[in-house]
Amino acid sequence: MRAPVRECAAALTDWFLPATCMSCHIPTDPRRGDFLCLACRAEIRVLAPADCPCSTLDDPALEARALCEICRRLPEGAASIRSAFPYAGVIGGLIRTMKYRHAEEAGDALAKLTLAALQDHFHQLRQLCEPDAVVPVPMHWWRRWRRGFNQAEAIASGLAGLLRAPCKPHLLTRVRSTPPQARRPDAVERLKNVAGAFRVTDPEGVRGRNLLLVDDVMTTGATVASCAAELHVAGAKSVHVVTVARAGSARQGIVAAEMRGQTGTESAM
Repeated sequence: MRAPVRECAAALTDWFLPATCMSCHIPTDPRRGDFLCLACRAEIRVLAPADCPCSTLDDPALEARALCEICRRLPEGAASIRSAFPYAGVIGGLIRTMKYRHAEEAGDALAKLTLAALQDHFHQLRQLCEPDAVVPVPMHWWRRWRRGFNQAEAIASGLAGLLRAPCKPHLLTRVRSTPPQARRPDAVERLKNVAGAFRVTDPEGVRGRNLLLVDDVMTTGATVASCAAELHVAGAKSVHVVTVARAGSARQGIVAAEMRGQTGTESAM
């Protein structure tokens, strides 16, 4: 009896509240569970992984060879950093809608899109080490209270469910409120802005664990660099960073390794 009632309720919901594309808001097929229409999906561009010659260096004689620009600029403790999409178009719109129109439900949609875009990366990652926990980049409690939720946590929770790993937002906290990074285009200023802003709250939950650190947008990488450094110092076995989107040009998206020591963190991509 319950199944017909549920089907009737679902039919009524579809009638009065038809499913619409989360980007352009045209009707979609509720039976398929589409959150984006075909036209909007077709506009999405996936970022290709950067070529890394270091990943193929198996000859011990080459160990002294200088690292490529990508690996030389990884933050301390971060084993890899990948972003799924450019911060533009449909993806940029979904992220802004989630953050500024309080659409927390967009987190699950962005998680699904990110997993699909980076499926090869996640497959390789799980072959190497299953993540013990998914950790979102935290917000300061005051900003979270004003927004009502943490967008990175909404995305991380969706990814955790898809990866069948626990989401542990309380392993890391933001102890200092900082001005939004979007107002600081300079990489050095971004690093200084977040220096000392994060702290591990549960060292036992971090020590010896393989962690997946998740954020919505990366520009210079200063924020994820600071978070990865704290997790590394607390004893994490590995920290792999995934963001939904990357903003700025390829050159802007790199914090130079020569800045090491200026803020207590290493460089970031």
